[in-house]
Order: sequence, then C-alpha cells, then structure tokens
Amino acid sequence: MPALQAWIAAREQERAAYVVLGDFNRWMDGNDQFLAALRKTAALVRATEGDDSPCWGGEHFIDHILAGGPAAQWMQPATLRVLGFTETGADWKERLSDHCPVSVRFHLPD
Repeated sequence: MPALQAWIAAREQERAAYVVLGDFNRWMDGNDQFLAALRKTAALVRATEGDDSPCWGGEHFIDHILAGGPAAQWMQPATLRVLGFTETGADWKERLSDHCPVSVRFHLPD
C-alpha cells in the first residue's frame, strides 16, 4: 500500500494523467479499506464502481481500472465491457480463469 500511495502522490504532484489497473483480488465495495486509503491519496475514479461482474454468475469484480489526475475526467465508466466466457458449466470453471477481462474507454482531449 505505501509504495502505491507514494506512486499516486508523485503522479498527483506532477499533475499527470494516470491509470492503475489489474487484479487487485478484492471487491473494492463501499467497505474496502484499501480503496479508501488510495482515495485519501487522490480522487480516483473506478470503472467498475456500482457494477457486478457478469462473469461466472454475477460475482463482484476483483479486477479494477482506477483513473486519477486528468484521466479521471477522461474515463467513460458507461463504456465498461467485460469479456465473458461462453462456457458456463462447472467443469469449465475449474479450467478457465476466475477473472473475466475488463476494459473501459477514455476520451482524450484534443
């Protein structure tokens, strides 16, 4: 946590646009202390905010896209997409990833 907070704080000081994304392996719901600590460092926008993953039956997201600095304004959360698997049987769940890739669009200024 401290290393990520320091990195975010440095980007904020530079007034740089930045994105932090990946497998956080946590829900980041309204009670998540990790996300709360990051948001004390900077105003971050989370693409998966308020949504549940359609992957494997509607679980909460554990992969997230966080945008800060000017990129927070560029993110278009309504464009969140989840690449799900067409294989839905229990035997497939044991063979495929427990994560479905997420993406979101950013509208960069001219």
